[in-house]
Amino acid sequence: MVILDKIDKLFFIKFGDNAEEFKRYLEKEKFGENVCAPTWDYIPQFYEEFKEMLKNCNVYWIGVGTKQKKFIRNNNSWFITYKNFSNLRILYQLLKVNPDVIINIASQHPFVSIYIFKFIKKRVKILQFLAGGYVKDSFNIFYNSLLKMSDKIYVMNNQTQKKLEKQIKKNINIFVPLYTKEFLGTNSKIPDIRQNKLNIFYCGRFSKIKGIWELYQIIKEMKNENVVFHLIGKGSEYRLFKQKIKDNGLDNLVKFYGFVPHYLLYAYLKQADIGIIPSKSEGYCQVATEFLISNIPIIATKVGGLIDQIEEGENGYLIEGENKIEKFIEKINYLKNNPDEIKKMKKNITPATYLDKENVFGKIVKNYYLEQL
Repeated sequence: MVILDKIDKLFFIKFGDNAEEFKRYLEKEKFGENVCAPTWDYIPQFYEEFKEMLKNCNVYWIGVGTKQKKFIRNNNSWFITYKNFSNLRILYQLLKVNPDVIINIASQHPFVSIYIFKFIKKRVKILQFLAGGYVKDSFNIFYNSLLKMSDKIYVMNNQTQKKLEKQIKKNINIFVPLYTKEFLGTNSKIPDIRQNKLNIFYCGRFSKIKGIWELYQIIKEMKNENVVFHLIGKGSEYRLFKQKIKDNGLDNLVKFYGFVPHYLLYAYLKQADIGIIPSKSEGYCQVATEFLISNIPIIATKVGGLIDQIEEGENGYLIEGENKIEKFIEKINYLKNNPDEIKKMKKNITPATYLDKENVFGKIVKNYYLEQL
């Protein structure tokens, strides 16, 4: 392997999410209530981790599939976003910048442009950070043949790690999002929202992939139980979901909070008795970690990173197989009728173990940078 004498140019590619949060970072604006989407957490946290080194390195951030087209420059950092994805557009930027290191975050979509550039400029190093979206495509022969050309590969759960290592015969590591004591938001206070019932919290996007309609069925089936569902988040299905709750007379079972800024999230989650995650697919489930940091046991589907994060009967329960809705209801009723089980699981959870991990995005890239000097 060729070791770089010096990294002069770093080139980051991030597919999909709204880049508004990091835009504000580069513009040195203060965070507002509509910023702090957790999806981009590891980007600004990386920026803070790495900013001292940026004085000696030019950094290019390319966001594709975002809501708006933007171009921002902040000292030696350039930030470009495009509404529509195009491998040709990415390849053009790569050829224009001619980076020493390419860091692709969370998507296989730019693979073609990345590896064409690698074929042209063999000296370039490639670090792949693949999140949940890669799980369902992780055995695509074409993508995997390209992936083998990477210098380092990181995924977000053991399931994907083992399957990809077997498929491409290459060592693969795990990375996780960074959480610090700041998440605890000690100065952030909200009113007590708990009721004299079993308080069940959902936090996440209102979309089919997150199992939101399975959650609706659970709520509907439990309309006569002494429970209340606190729902945090928004998404493409939010309005329809809310209307369905109203139309079916379930308002007394459900409390909607919409979007909650990340710095306030702990103040909400710590009021839960249990968390519920009915997702159909997960890479690394950030919400699961946020529940555990808040000392809240979880009932979740047995998929992706949730398998790594939840220990059966210790900090929660995993639901698998057929009749999942009935199984969720069975576990909820069990905990409702056995509150000592909730107390026992809370004692098993050590929130500090989820903070300040070493295998986080920023520290991995920082250490790689130092290794090359």
